[in-house]
Amino acid sequence: VVNNGFAFVAADADGIQVWDLRNPQDPQPIATNRAFYATRLRVSGNLALVTSEQQPSGGVDLLDLGNPVATRWLGSIPVGYSTLGSSPVGAALEGTHAFVVLDDQLSVWDVSQRDQPRQTGSFQAQCFPAGVAVSGTNIVVFGAGLEILDGTELTELHRVGRVSLPGRCVEAVFRGDLLVVTTVENRQSHLRIIDLRLPHEPALLGQVLTTSGGTHLKLNGGYAYLAGEGGLEVFDIHDPRAPFRVGGNSAPAWATGLDFVGDRAVVTRLGHLEVLAPFVPYIRLEAAAPPDADGFALRLRGTPNLEVRLQHSDDLRSWSE
Repeated sequence: VVNNGFAFVAADADGIQVWDLRNPQDPQPIATNRAFYATRLRVSGNLALVTSEQQPSGGVDLLDLGNPVATRWLGSIPVGYSTLGSSPVGAALEGTHAFVVLDDQLSVWDVSQRDQPRQTGSFQAQCFPAGVAVSGTNIVVFGAGLEILDGTELTELHRVGRVSLPGRCVEAVFRGDLLVVTTVENRQSHLRIIDLRLPHEPALLGQVLTTSGGTHLKLNGGYAYLAGEGGLEVFDIHDPRAPFRVGGNSAPAWATGLDFVGDRAVVTRLGHLEVLAPFVPYIRLEAAAPPDADGFALRLRGTPNLEVRLQHSDDLRSWSE
C-alpha cells in the first residue's frame, strides 16, 4: 500500500516493510516492523488495518502510519479466529469504520476511538466470502458470487441484490457506480465489470479473459491494473461494455501487492519492490473489413481523447496528412 510517498508492504513473517518512494526511480527500504505476521494491509489516511495469521491480540490490528520510520500500534479489533483456525480473509476501511470478513460473517466496527473499536453491525453471507469492498453506502461481499448490501444503516445491514458469476471472485474494486472484479475458474481468470446503479438489479456489462492469474487489482484513470503469478496486465475500461487488454509486463511475476505512486505502478513480489514506468496510451490501426476489388477500410482503435495524426502515401516515400 502506498501512502504519502511511502510504500507499506505486508511481508508475511517478515512483518511490515516500509519503502521511501519519494524518488520513484530510486526506492529505498527505511524500516521494518516485525511485530506482526502481516498478510494484507488496508489504509485510510494514516490509519492501517493489518490482517495477519498470528496477531498477538487474536484480531485485526490497527496501525498509525503517520511516522513511516516508526509505525505505531494503536489497538486491535477482536474478531477472533475462524472455526477452521484461519485468520480473517478480507477487510476494508471506509471513513471511521472497518469491515472484516471471517468465515461467513461480515462484521462492522467503529474505529473512531482507535484503542477501543466498537462493533456496530454484522451480516451473515451465503457466498463463502473471500473479501469485502465498500464505497459510501454500497457494500459488496464477494466470493462465490456477489452479495450487495445496503449500508445506509450500519446497524441494520441487509442484502438488496445478488450476482452469480462463474468461478470464484477473488478481488473487487469500486469505480463510481461500477464494480470491477476478478474471477478464477478452472485455472482461467476474467476481469468483469458490474453495473450497480440499481443495486437491486445489478447487471454484468462486460468482461475480458486475463492471463496473469491476477489477484491484486487497482484502478488508475480509465485503466484496470491486474497483478499475479503471470506478472502485470493493463486493461482499458473506458467503455465498461467492452474492456480490452492494452499491455502488460511479465517481469514482476508472482506479485504479492500492487499500488501506485503518481502514475507509476508499484509491484511487490517475494521480498522485492519494483516501480514501473507510466503506461503508454494504446493505439492500433486495424482492418475494418476484408479488402476487396473496391479497396479496403481501416479503423483506428485506442485510448479515448488521445490526439493522433494520420498520414497517407501513394508510394511509401512521400507522406501527407
